[in-house]
Amino acid sequence: MKTPPFDCPKSPGSRSFVRAFTLIEVLTVVVIVLILAALLIPVVKNATLAGKQTSSLQRLRSIQMANIQYAGDHDGKYVPSYATIINSSGTGTDFVAWFTNSELLIYLVPNPQNYWWGNPHKALCSDLIPYELSKTMPTSFGINADGVDYTPDEWGNWNPIPRRAPNMPHAGKMMAFAESQDWAVTENACTNYTVPEKQTTNAVAYRYHNKANVAFFDGHVEQLTKEEIKKNTMLWTGN
Repeated sequence: MKTPPFDCPKSPGSRSFVRAFTLIEVLTVVVIVLILAALLIPVVKNATLAGKQTSSLQRLRSIQMANIQYAGDHDGKYVPSYATIINSSGTGTDFVAWFTNSELLIYLVPNPQNYWWGNPHKALCSDLIPYELSKTMPTSFGINADGVDYTPDEWGNWNPIPRRAPNMPHAGKMMAFAESQDWAVTENACTNYTVPEKQTTNAVAYRYHNKANVAFFDGHVEQLTKEEIKKNTMLWTGN
């Protein structure tokens, strides 16, 4: 005689036991997730910004190191902020800004002849802003254009006289390049930084916690506030 099956009730400890979450439990989990997200998002954002800051500083230092190499090959003369040179046809002159100067770019980028105004290599652009925006400025690093003398060429163009390494007594205190919203920066416009970003003539850009990345003539880099940059004649002219 077969014994009829005995169906015992499932206990809470049984693997087959299923219990629905209460509304309070679900809301508690959601709140915990939101709190964790609120805590982690700023951390991730700051870490990302710090990474871009480091990249930007490295690029800025590389530009000045290239400038030092340039001076070594040009009788101690650093790259001028710009120059007007006779064009290939000999019928006039071309305007050559520092960031389109192939004799400087050769130390920084491959095929320097491929880069021109509006098409700077990424090595010449700050990682703190999108590359496409850098191109519209047309570069996001600016050369220090203060305290230079000018001389006319045979075409009547007034060109800046390049600074010379042997005549640089305060290379560790004088700025060569800085984060910018233009291809050149000046003390007169150093407080004209605009947000949101756009090309602003001769403006220093304070992109990292209201500080600007600055490269000095000796090759070292620093972060400086607007107050440290404004009215700092040693920084701008070495005096």
